[in-house]
Amino acid sequence: MATGAVEKKARLKRSAFVVGFLAPATLVYSLFVLWPLLQTFQLGFYRWKGLSKKRTYIGLENFQSLASDENYRGALTNNLALLVFGGLTLVFLGVGIAHALADKSRIAKVTRALYLFPHVASAVVAAIIWSFLVNPSFGLIAKGGKSMGLPIPVDGILATAPWAKATVFAAFVWHALGFFVMLFSAGIESLDREIIEASELDGSSGMNRFWNITWPMLWPLKRVAAVYAVSNVMNLFVIVFVLTQGGPDGATESLLRYLWQKNYDGVFGYVAAMGAVNLVIALLLAGVALLAVGPNPERGRKTGSALTGGAA
Repeated sequence: MATGAVEKKARLKRSAFVVGFLAPATLVYSLFVLWPLLQTFQLGFYRWKGLSKKRTYIGLENFQSLASDENYRGALTNNLALLVFGGLTLVFLGVGIAHALADKSRIAKVTRALYLFPHVASAVVAAIIWSFLVNPSFGLIAKGGKSMGLPIPVDGILATAPWAKATVFAAFVWHALGFFVMLFSAGIESLDREIIEASELDGSSGMNRFWNITWPMLWPLKRVAAVYAVSNVMNLFVIVFVLTQGGPDGATESLLRYLWQKNYDGVFGYVAAMGAVNLVIALLLAGVALLAVGPNPERGRKTGSALTGGAA
């Protein structure tokens, strides 16, 4: 009994210690994150112009209007397309480059730093750089495309939907790729060298070793990469704002830029409903991305090893 009482007292002390340290952070997070989110959801049920405290309760009208908003659906489609193609490109290109640079040579370190540079620079800088590259008068991409005989529009690359979408895609991947390269580089460097060496002794090498050994062992980082890709796409604003303003004819519109535009129409209840729906969509997409990554391949192996050890 005395031992149990001592253990119980120790657990209470540990719990009090944890609660004492978490309470301030939890309070700040609740005040500045959770409470504003709840207010945003609540405001979505009102008509409010933002110029006075007067608000009119309209129920689900804002959400119903959002469901029939063609511009919003177009922006959502663009975001989803960018998530599928851009997200997969970032993950697979990032891990491929990280695998190719998986050594401690000075050249590999410098190359990884070069890939990280665009991500360190702000999205505004990245968008401005790409606006210069595709400028119809002096842009390197525009002039190079014309010299190669590509059907570059007379009014510039951003004047037609396919070229504008391709430019936004390229700028987005170029800006975000460095993070994924560094993420997977750190993961590859931290892998258990004994397992890698054992696979080499078994004759595994090249792509065979990568797909059967390295790729499954990067499971925790694949989850991080999947969620980060969703976050990057759902927060896409600056690149679209600087490069295309959502044009031509809404072909490159993003959810956040459209929300920003509607904010100036004075329909704050509608904007709040849009923000609430965007949050729900982002959470659902993050869940889908985690499901797409799949379960931890190490779990079954560890369980099997434990059962075998116990039987032995």
